[in-house]
Amino acid sequence: MLIKKNNMTATRVEKIDRTNFYINDLKYTANSGDLWVSGFDPAFFKGAANVISEFEYEGRTMKVTRIVGEAFKNCTVLTSVTIPECITKIEKNAFAGCANLETITINSNVVMTESREMFDFMVSTFGKQIKKYIIGNAVTRIPDYAFNKCEQLKSVDISEGVTSIGRCAFQGCHDLLNIIIPNTVKYIGENAFDNTAWYENQADGLIYAGKVAYKYKGIMPAETRMIIKEDTTQIGNGAFKDCNGLKEIIIPNSIKIIDDFAFAGCCNMSRIQIPDNVDSIGDGVFFGCERLEEIALPSKVKHMSVSFNGCKNLKSISLPQGLCEIDDFAFNDCVCLENLIVPNLVKRIGNCAFYGCSKLRSIALPDTLASIGISAFSGCCELEDINLPMSVTEIGGEAFKNCSKLRVITLPECLTNFAWCVFDGCYNLKIILCKAKTPPYVAEIDYGVEYGTFDLDSSIKYLATLVVPEESLGSYKTANYWQEFIDIEGVPL
Repeated sequence: MLIKKNNMTATRVEKIDRTNFYINDLKYTANSGDLWVSGFDPAFFKGAANVISEFEYEGRTMKVTRIVGEAFKNCTVLTSVTIPECITKIEKNAFAGCANLETITINSNVVMTESREMFDFMVSTFGKQIKKYIIGNAVTRIPDYAFNKCEQLKSVDISEGVTSIGRCAFQGCHDLLNIIIPNTVKYIGENAFDNTAWYENQADGLIYAGKVAYKYKGIMPAETRMIIKEDTTQIGNGAFKDCNGLKEIIIPNSIKIIDDFAFAGCCNMSRIQIPDNVDSIGDGVFFGCERLEEIALPSKVKHMSVSFNGCKNLKSISLPQGLCEIDDFAFNDCVCLENLIVPNLVKRIGNCAFYGCSKLRSIALPDTLASIGISAFSGCCELEDINLPMSVTEIGGEAFKNCSKLRVITLPECLTNFAWCVFDGCYNLKIILCKAKTPPYVAEIDYGVEYGTFDLDSSIKYLATLVVPEESLGSYKTANYWQEFIDIEGVPL
């Protein structure tokens, strides 16, 4: 008796031998308590391979879990295949040479997941000639590049079980015109439908796919005020990238994700309000938004990457309290930013995070901060004072390069890793108070064969007084880098 999990019944069961059966028009082989699809019956097979889910035999229920290699090899009468949820493996060449196979129905989440292991999984498994895929309710995610190189694909029906579609999933399927995208789809990756007939056939303007604001197509008129429709859950990767006409955008509370580079290059956008429900802001979302002056980010956001690089008019920003890291280049070249409070959970300030913030006068750092990256504050020429928390253990090379108004700095007791050239160009720096009892390790910078290894901030050893714990004075006078200071004083700390 067949257990009906994919609405198919066994109208014909024929035992070939102890381990092989014909069930309907397909051949199944028993293996370790499961059934594997191993072929078809030429005498009965009419072209539609409807794989069963389970079969009960001699009191045992056996699940169908695999389609073996060459099971349908060179089966020219095969026109369609239905793969149930229970299938976990399709072996190599299972459908090799099936020149007339055109329609595939996939209900197996495992098979879809396997496609992420190789960009041409669907092509190598079923062939380039497939014209239609039906994605069943059991599938929850279409992985990255899932249908890459499906050159003859014309139609895709995505059932309501699917909630996300990966990056470039259908990119380059030039003949793909008909796509059914249900409202259950809440996330769509980068360029998922680019270079398809479906995308090319869309009218200019903002294209929606399911509940995703996928991409703005065409040239946006100047002074545009864009309103994202209610119930939209995601603003897609690069959705408004380089839309110079965008001045203002209204985002509904339903939005959860603003994906990578969503507003990158929107050089005339001056105003945006991010709803509190947004919990994910991708890489470079506001990259190059030159007229953006102020923004408040919702508390649920925990990570940002290169988000405000090049926002030359950004004067004020409220960072989310849940933020754990300020990534590399996050505020690079924000030349109008004057003040900033870094949230209490931040542990790392990345490389070049505030590079070139030439008007930055004050920044409050949290007691959780452990690492300051390479060139993190390089070029902050208005920064007169900075309080490094006791939690800081590492400061990268050129971290405060050209902070020309910096006069006094205290290096915390927990500091263990320092770098040459941290204070290169800090010509007004008079006192460096290092509280670490053990001189922090200082890594040399190798500039290659042409320049060798040398100290770019050599003037600091003449201009600044190094103040250290009294009991450690001898150690500093013999330690690499620290011994170069002309004036070293020991004081009780």
